[in-house]
Amino acid sequence: MLPPLGTVCGLAGIACGRAVPDVAMDADPNSGANVYVGGTPTGIGGTSLSSPLMLGVWARLESAGGNGLGFAGPRLYGASGTSAFHDIILGDTGPYPATPGYDFATGVGTVDVGAAVSTIG
Repeated sequence: MLPPLGTVCGLAGIACGRAVPDVAMDADPNSGANVYVGGTPTGIGGTSLSSPLMLGVWARLESAGGNGLGFAGPRLYGASGTSAFHDIILGDTGPYPATPGYDFATGVGTVDVGAAVSTIG
């Protein structure tokens, strides 16, 4: 159920958005990416890194698919369990363990872009 129009997310205990992962990307600031902030390299991770990484992967898949793939969700989940994804089965994000198949820690896993081009694009 969607929150009413005009709802400010996070206030009054109202959760907005899905808050579950579709795919796994490197979101650890220690191994993620360095960006320069005020002239100083700063490690970033989380969705600030993983979201643009996945958008770049999707752009590659769209190019391979002649820019006609449409909404990403059905294509990504349709390729779950294929060589397009490496299932993550070890580790956790605190309360959620990585398990075989889809899980709340890593979604369907990490993307193998080359295999995904063949499978999705």
